[in-house]
Amino acid sequence: MGRASADTWRLSSASGSATLHATLFLRDAFQLKPDDEPGIPPLLRGDVPDFSALVSNLDEREAAQSWTSWFERALSVELDVLTESQTMSVDAARAQFFDPPGFASLAGSPALRVLAQSSHREALRWSKYHSSLTSDSLRHALRDSVVAPVAWETCAARHVSPARLRASVLVLDVEGLWTSFPRAGVVACSVAVVRKAAHLQECLREAFVQNLEATP
Repeated sequence: MGRASADTWRLSSASGSATLHATLFLRDAFQLKPDDEPGIPPLLRGDVPDFSALVSNLDEREAAQSWTSWFERALSVELDVLTESQTMSVDAARAQFFDPPGFASLAGSPALRVLAQSSHREALRWSKYHSSLTSDSLRHALRDSVVAPVAWETCAARHVSPARLRASVLVLDVEGLWTSFPRAGVVACSVAVVRKAAHLQECLREAFVQNLEATP
């Protein structure tokens, strides 16, 4: 979802795709423990089944390490889609990281590939039917009464016109008040952040400023 006001500040937003959430589902269902990094989201909201007994002789450490790189690749693709910077179709872009049933894209990560091959259908099915944020809810959260004050405050503080302001918001269905800024001008956040106007405004303010500082 993209929107510009009459004064031409621009804001694009989207809920994370089923494929992106499927990568999180596989982490949680197999109880992988990747390194705790700020850009890695917390656990998914809702009841995720325990699949840890489905695969025997799993190198959990290798799978967890590979998962971090896999998620970062998936997130990068979704951000390209959100910011309209991808050079291929959306389906082709997502197939770079989520390509069942064989998952050739994970050939260099054998442990993680086994998990993806064994449970990708369940991961997609769960992700498609457990989203707690609709397009209408996201549109309401990013209504003008929430976004416009931040935009005008930023214009005044930075002495720029509204046309200079750009930001993007990607919402993930994960627990708690989680935020990350994976690219300048882009905020990834949890559903709880979007539902709290004050938190959302702080994120938008940071995203607007980051984009200004990164744009000549």
